[in-house]
Amino acid sequence: MDERNDLPDVARLIELFKGLMQAARPSEAALALMLRLELTLPQILSMARMRQTAQTVSALATELRLTPGAVSRLIDQLVGKGLVRRAEGEEDRRCKRLTLTPAGVEALDQLDGARQADLARMLGRIPPGLRADLAGVLERIVASVGPQPEAAP
Repeated sequence: MDERNDLPDVARLIELFKGLMQAARPSEAALALMLRLELTLPQILSMARMRQTAQTVSALATELRLTPGAVSRLIDQLVGKGLVRRAEGEEDRRCKRLTLTPAGVEALDQLDGARQADLARMLGRIPPGLRADLAGVLERIVASVGPQPEAAP
């Protein structure tokens, strides 16, 4: 049997990943920050996409697998909080371009900082030698499952 498709190994890895994800869950401080900022997970995900590049409602709806109406309401809330700016598209004025405001960037930076602190605490509990081994294994995993070039049509 092809070892990449060995189901008992895959099942074991899934269980191990579940345990890792449980250990890496957000701290009370990170959750409190989300509550203080009054941001939902879809709002945070939308803002994270906007940090990478300007977005449209339809692109975010596709990315988040939400209806355009739901994303439009979500964006209205973010605009109302001063975290997102909505501007007319350069090519099509009906298509609104969504970008983060400086306050939106700051909110994401705060959330990223809280998440990184949570991960640093978790990883800090791993003995140094094992952390070095983990880094080597993760580098190899990322290299093997990272972004793959798209196949030509």
